[in-house]
Amino acid sequence: MRKNLFWLDHQKMEDESNHTGHRKSFINSWEVEMAKALVRHLVRQGVYRSTDLAILTPYTEQLQKLRVALSQDFKFFSNERNGKTKLINSIRLATVDNFQGEEAKVIILSLVRSNRRQNIGFLKTINRINVAVSRAQHSIYLIGNADTYRGVPIWADILRQFERSKNIGKAFELWCSRHVTTPIRYAEPDNFVRYSPEGGCLLGCNKKLERCGHRCPSKCHSDAMYKVFTYV
Repeated sequence: MRKNLFWLDHQKMEDESNHTGHRKSFINSWEVEMAKALVRHLVRQGVYRSTDLAILTPYTEQLQKLRVALSQDFKFFSNERNGKTKLINSIRLATVDNFQGEEAKVIILSLVRSNRRQNIGFLKTINRINVAVSRAQHSIYLIGNADTYRGVPIWADILRQFERSKNIGKAFELWCSRHVTTPIRYAEPDNFVRYSPEGGCLLGCNKKLERCGHRCPSKCHSDAMYKVFTYV
């Protein structure tokens, strides 16, 4: 990732889900797929373990959609009152309300709400906003419709800060560890597989394999995957 702080701005509309108890819940299927693609890319780099990452969202229905989408690749742990269990290849999924007092090295925040009415529901309260944007130790990536959130003063101020620092846009910007000047922009979930199938770029790796001395024949990939190729 070229930036450790970024707001991915999009115009994909939300879907109203079934009622959860006495409260409406909302989902945004596009954000689910983008969060899934981003998590897989980050873990593939080998810098962070999956347990270093957390995906936050305001809505329980979105949380369930994320859980299903990621279930083939990861197991999950939570902070339920009866304790939490960490597992190999596990990733933290939580609603914003259930993440108070916790931190993660990398946070992906799926904001969900995306409508022309600028209705963001209960994520306009200051304590929830504070939890949502202040729990990352190293990096935070927000996925949300900026126009929807701009109508709330505190979110408008946050957006101005992102804009001043040029940390908001329509696509994630990545860089390849082999070809650092190669521009890579991901605006859709499938872009990760199409343009970075091995965690690098579409150019050839050609790095010398330490064990046999041959040039690596694969597409450019992350350093973590290079070690696998080298020692197999």
